[in-house]
Amino acid sequence: NTARATTVSVTTTGAQTYSTTTTVGAATTLNASTVTFNGGVEDDGNGATLSDLTINTTAGDVTFNGDVGGSAELTSLTTGTSGNVVFNGATVAVNTSADQTHSGAVQTVGAASFVADNLDFQSTTNYGGDTSFTADGIIGLYFTNPHGIIGTVNFGGASTVAGTVTLSAESFNYDSTLALGAGTSSFVAIETGTFGGQITGTSADLSVQVAGVTDFAGGMDIGSLTTYFGGYTKLGGNITLN
Repeated sequence: NTARATTVSVTTTGAQTYSTTTTVGAATTLNASTVTFNGGVEDDGNGATLSDLTINTTAGDVTFNGDVGGSAELTSLTTGTSGNVVFNGATVAVNTSADQTHSGAVQTVGAASFVADNLDFQSTTNYGGDTSFTADGIIGLYFTNPHGIIGTVNFGGASTVAGTVTLSAESFNYDSTLALGAGTSSFVAIETGTFGGQITGTSADLSVQVAGVTDFAGGMDIGSLTTYFGGYTKLGGNITLN
Protein backbone atom coordinates (compact mmCIF):
# COMPACT_ATOMS: atom_id res chain seq x y z
CA ASN A 1 0.00 0.00 0.00
CA THR A 2 1.08 3.56 -0.69
CA ALA A 3 0.62 6.08 2.13
CA ARG A 4 -0.84 9.45 1.18
CA ALA A 5 0.75 12.61 2.58
CA THR A 6 -1.65 14.48 4.85
CA THR A 7 0.42 17.70 4.94
CA VAL A 8 2.49 19.36 2.21
CA SER A 9 4.68 22.47 2.46
CA VAL A 10 6.40 24.23 -0.46
CA THR A 11 8.76 27.09 0.38
CA THR A 12 10.76 29.19 -2.08
CA THR A 13 12.58 32.50 -1.80
CA GLY A 14 11.31 33.51 -5.23
CA ALA A 15 7.98 33.25 -7.02
CA GLN A 16 5.82 30.17 -7.45
CA THR A 17 3.74 29.76 -10.63
CA TYR A 18 1.34 26.89 -11.32
CA SER A 19 0.62 26.79 -15.04
CA THR A 20 -2.32 24.37 -15.28
CA THR A 21 -5.10 23.15 -12.99
CA THR A 22 -3.78 22.57 -9.46
CA THR A 23 -5.25 19.66 -7.50
CA VAL A 24 -5.02 19.79 -3.70
CA GLY A 25 -5.14 16.47 -1.85
CA ALA A 26 -3.63 17.36 1.53
CA ALA A 27 -3.31 20.25 3.97
CA THR A 28 -1.01 22.39 1.82
CA THR A 29 1.05 25.49 2.66
CA LEU A 30 2.76 27.58 0.00
CA ASN A 31 5.40 30.15 1.05
CA ALA A 32 6.95 32.37 -1.64
CA SER A 33 7.59 35.95 -2.74
CA THR A 34 4.50 35.73 -4.99
CA VAL A 35 2.15 32.88 -5.94
CA THR A 36 0.27 32.66 -9.25
CA PHE A 37 -2.23 30.03 -10.40
CA ASN A 38 -2.80 30.14 -14.16
CA GLY A 39 -5.46 27.42 -14.01
CA GLY A 40 -8.16 26.47 -11.57
CA VAL A 41 -7.52 25.12 -8.06
CA GLU A 42 -9.56 22.02 -7.13
CA ASP A 43 -9.93 19.34 -4.45
CA ASP A 44 -8.68 15.91 -5.55
CA GLY A 45 -11.96 14.22 -4.70
CA ASN A 46 -10.46 11.90 -2.06
CA GLY A 47 -12.63 12.19 1.03
CA ALA A 48 -9.95 10.58 3.20
CA THR A 49 -7.80 13.74 3.18
CA LEU A 50 -8.50 17.44 3.65
CA SER A 51 -7.67 20.08 1.06
CA ASP A 52 -6.83 23.03 3.31
CA LEU A 53 -4.82 25.54 1.25
CA THR A 54 -2.72 28.22 2.99
CA ILE A 55 -0.73 30.73 0.94
CA ASN A 56 1.79 33.21 2.36
CA THR A 57 3.67 35.74 0.22
CA THR A 58 6.49 38.03 1.28
CA ALA A 59 6.90 40.45 -1.63
CA GLY A 60 3.72 40.62 -3.68
CA ASP A 61 0.40 39.22 -4.77
CA VAL A 62 -1.45 35.95 -4.66
CA THR A 63 -3.10 35.69 -8.09
CA PHE A 64 -5.80 33.25 -9.16
CA ASN A 65 -6.44 33.19 -12.91
CA GLY A 66 -9.24 30.65 -12.58
CA ASP A 67 -11.85 29.31 -10.20
CA VAL A 68 -11.00 28.03 -6.73
CA GLY A 69 -13.07 24.97 -5.88
CA GLY A 70 -15.24 25.66 -8.90
CA SER A 71 -15.78 21.97 -9.71
CA ALA A 72 -14.60 20.32 -6.47
CA GLU A 73 -14.57 22.68 -3.48
CA LEU A 74 -11.52 22.92 -1.25
CA THR A 75 -11.79 22.33 2.48
CA SER A 76 -10.53 25.82 3.36
CA LEU A 77 -8.57 28.73 1.90
CA THR A 78 -6.28 31.06 3.87
CA THR A 79 -4.23 33.82 2.26
CA GLY A 80 -1.62 35.90 4.07
CA THR A 81 0.06 38.32 1.72
CA SER A 82 2.17 41.45 1.68
CA GLY A 83 0.38 42.41 -1.54
CA ASN A 84 -3.11 41.75 -2.86
CA VAL A 85 -5.22 38.64 -3.37
CA VAL A 86 -6.34 38.95 -6.99
CA PHE A 87 -9.07 36.88 -8.64
CA ASN A 88 -8.90 37.38 -12.42
CA GLY A 89 -11.62 36.51 -14.91
CA ALA A 90 -14.95 37.82 -16.12
CA THR A 91 -16.65 35.44 -13.67
CA VAL A 92 -14.92 33.59 -10.85
CA ALA A 93 -16.13 31.11 -8.19
CA VAL A 94 -14.34 30.62 -4.86
CA ASN A 95 -15.84 27.66 -2.96
CA THR A 96 -14.78 25.93 0.26
CA SER A 97 -16.60 23.53 2.56
CA ALA A 98 -15.05 25.19 5.64
CA ASP A 99 -13.69 28.72 6.17
CA GLN A 100 -12.08 31.32 3.95
CA THR A 101 -9.74 33.90 5.52
CA HIS A 102 -8.02 36.65 3.55
CA SER A 103 -5.70 38.92 5.54
CA GLY A 104 -4.56 40.99 2.55
CA ALA A 105 -6.51 43.28 0.26
CA VAL A 106 -8.82 41.36 -2.09
CA GLN A 107 -9.52 42.36 -5.70
CA THR A 108 -11.73 40.78 -8.35
CA VAL A 109 -11.69 41.82 -11.99
CA GLY A 110 -15.29 40.85 -12.81
CA ALA A 111 -18.25 39.12 -11.24
CA ALA A 112 -17.49 36.72 -8.38
CA SER A 113 -19.12 34.34 -5.92
CA PHE A 114 -17.66 33.29 -2.56
CA VAL A 115 -19.11 30.28 -0.69
CA ALA A 116 -17.82 29.00 2.68
CA ASP A 117 -18.79 28.17 6.24
CA ASN A 118 -17.41 31.56 7.29
CA LEU A 119 -15.96 34.34 5.14
CA ASP A 120 -13.43 36.75 6.66
CA PHE A 121 -12.02 39.61 4.57
CA GLN A 122 -9.67 41.37 6.98
CA SER A 123 -8.44 44.22 4.76
CA THR A 124 -9.87 46.35 1.97
CA THR A 125 -11.88 44.72 -0.81
CA ASN A 126 -12.49 45.90 -4.36
CA TYR A 127 -14.93 43.85 -6.45
CA GLY A 128 -15.06 44.45 -10.20
CA GLY A 129 -18.65 43.32 -10.80
CA ASP A 130 -21.74 41.77 -9.24
CA THR A 131 -20.58 39.72 -6.24
CA SER A 132 -22.26 37.15 -4.02
CA PHE A 133 -21.27 35.92 -0.56
CA THR A 134 -22.86 32.80 0.91
CA ALA A 135 -22.11 31.48 4.40
CA ASP A 136 -23.61 27.99 4.15
CA GLY A 137 -26.51 27.72 1.84
CA ILE A 138 -29.08 30.32 2.82
CA ILE A 139 -31.61 30.81 0.04
CA GLY A 140 -34.11 33.66 0.43
CA LEU A 141 -35.93 33.13 3.73
CA TYR A 142 -35.56 29.33 3.65
CA PHE A 143 -32.37 28.15 5.26
CA THR A 144 -30.48 24.99 4.37
CA ASN A 145 -27.37 23.83 6.15
CA PRO A 146 -25.21 21.42 4.12
CA HIS A 147 -22.03 21.73 6.19
CA GLY A 148 -23.39 21.59 9.73
CA ILE A 149 -23.30 25.25 10.76
CA ILE A 150 -24.60 28.57 9.49
CA GLY A 151 -21.76 31.03 9.24
CA THR A 152 -20.75 34.67 9.23
CA VAL A 153 -19.39 37.13 6.69
CA ASN A 154 -16.98 39.82 7.90
CA PHE A 155 -15.36 42.77 6.11
CA GLY A 156 -12.57 44.41 8.11
CA GLY A 157 -11.73 47.21 5.68
CA ALA A 158 -13.42 49.52 3.22
CA SER A 159 -15.33 47.64 0.52
CA THR A 160 -16.03 48.83 -3.03
CA VAL A 161 -18.30 46.96 -5.47
CA ALA A 162 -18.64 47.91 -9.14
CA GLY A 163 -22.03 46.24 -9.25
CA THR A 164 -24.43 44.65 -6.78
CA VAL A 165 -23.98 42.49 -3.68
CA THR A 166 -25.99 39.39 -2.81
CA LEU A 167 -25.14 38.23 0.72
CA SER A 168 -26.63 35.40 2.82
CA ALA A 169 -25.37 34.46 6.29
CA GLU A 170 -26.23 33.92 9.92
CA SER A 171 -24.70 37.36 10.60
CA PHE A 172 -22.68 39.86 8.62
CA ASN A 173 -20.48 42.78 9.58
CA TYR A 174 -18.89 45.70 7.73
CA ASP A 175 -16.33 47.46 9.94
CA SER A 176 -15.79 50.27 7.43
CA THR A 177 -17.42 51.92 4.44
CA LEU A 178 -19.33 50.15 1.68
CA ALA A 179 -19.56 51.65 -1.84
CA LEU A 180 -22.15 49.97 -4.07
CA GLY A 181 -22.75 50.10 -7.80
CA ALA A 182 -26.06 50.57 -9.57
CA GLY A 183 -28.84 48.04 -9.05
CA THR A 184 -30.40 46.18 -6.14
CA SER A 185 -28.09 44.75 -3.49
CA SER A 186 -29.59 42.16 -1.14
CA PHE A 187 -28.46 41.26 2.39
CA VAL A 188 -30.11 38.35 4.27
CA ALA A 189 -29.24 37.22 7.81
CA ILE A 190 -31.01 35.24 10.53
CA GLU A 191 -29.18 36.97 13.41
CA THR A 192 -27.61 40.43 12.95
CA GLY A 193 -26.36 42.74 10.23
CA THR A 194 -23.97 45.64 10.90
CA PHE A 195 -22.88 48.41 8.54
CA GLY A 196 -20.20 50.17 10.60
CA GLY A 197 -19.31 52.80 8.00
CA GLN A 198 -21.23 54.90 5.51
CA ILE A 199 -22.97 53.14 2.62
CA THR A 200 -22.71 55.04 -0.67
CA GLY A 201 -24.05 54.63 -4.20
CA THR A 202 -26.62 57.11 -5.46
CA SER A 203 -27.94 54.52 -7.96
CA ALA A 204 -27.85 51.64 -5.47
CA ASP A 205 -31.06 50.18 -4.06
CA LEU A 206 -30.50 48.37 -0.76
CA SER A 207 -32.68 45.45 0.36
CA VAL A 208 -32.00 44.12 3.88
CA GLN A 209 -33.72 41.13 5.50
CA VAL A 210 -32.39 40.52 9.02
CA ALA A 211 -34.31 38.62 11.68
CA GLY A 212 -32.46 40.27 14.58
CA VAL A 213 -30.87 43.73 14.68
CA THR A 214 -29.77 45.70 11.63
CA ASP A 215 -27.37 48.50 12.55
CA PHE A 216 -26.74 51.26 10.00
CA ALA A 217 -24.12 52.91 12.23
CA GLY A 218 -22.43 55.01 9.55
CA GLY A 219 -25.42 56.42 7.71
CA MET A 220 -25.97 56.22 3.97
CA ASP A 221 -26.22 58.11 0.69
CA ILE A 222 -27.94 55.66 -1.68
CA GLY A 223 -30.89 55.37 -4.05
CA SER A 224 -33.36 53.56 -1.78
CA LEU A 225 -33.60 51.36 1.32
CA THR A 226 -36.03 48.51 2.04
CA THR A 227 -35.94 46.45 5.25
CA TYR A 228 -37.91 43.26 5.99
CA PHE A 229 -38.16 40.34 8.38
CA GLY A 230 -39.55 41.89 11.58
CA GLY A 231 -36.24 42.66 13.30
CA TYR A 232 -35.01 45.93 14.81
CA THR A 233 -33.39 48.65 12.72
CA LYS A 234 -30.89 51.14 14.19
CA LEU A 235 -30.08 54.26 12.19
CA GLY A 236 -26.94 56.31 12.72
CA GLY A 237 -25.22 59.09 10.79
CA ASN A 238 -26.82 61.02 7.97
CA ILE A 239 -29.46 59.27 5.84
CA THR A 240 -29.82 60.44 2.21
CA LEU A 241 -32.06 58.59 -0.24
CA ASN A 242 -31.87 59.85 -3.81
